[in-house]
Amino acid sequence: MALTLNTGRGNIEVIARFDGSIPKDLPKEEYDNYLETLNEDLLRLKDGVKPTRFVMRREIPFGVKQGLRSKNMKVAKGDVQVDINYATDIVRAALIDIKNPDEVPQEQRIIFRRDKDGLASSDLINILDDAGVVMDLFGAYSSATSSEKDEEKQKN
Repeated sequence: MALTLNTGRGNIEVIARFDGSIPKDLPKEEYDNYLETLNEDLLRLKDGVKPTRFVMRREIPFGVKQGLRSKNMKVAKGDVQVDINYATDIVRAALIDIKNPDEVPQEQRIIFRRDKDGLASSDLINILDDAGVVMDLFGAYSSATSSEKDEEKQKN
């Protein structure tokens, strides 16, 4: 079979676990199912409350990805060791926008900013990390990109 490339897969949008639109009593399993599929039909939201959406690109530019691997991955005695900051760095590279609901007052919105290197602002990522959002975003990114690889393997 000829090599084919899956291009134009678009971006993903993620609702973080601690968003005000998600009931506090939402079972962890329900949110985890959402994160694995990004199917919002699996996520129970509060009536009339719109979520903040974190927009992430599925494809991190090659040079950026290679730099992250060099910075965060080492091989020792045949085993790959991954630095704990890898998840944060992936989110910083993949995050491209934040969609705040219109109802959120301007002064309370999470504003997307970039650093000079073109990636999401380190200050923004630190704020999101402190709020517990980074691991949700990393989980969604990992699920979205790994499931696509699994689908491609199943086709062949």
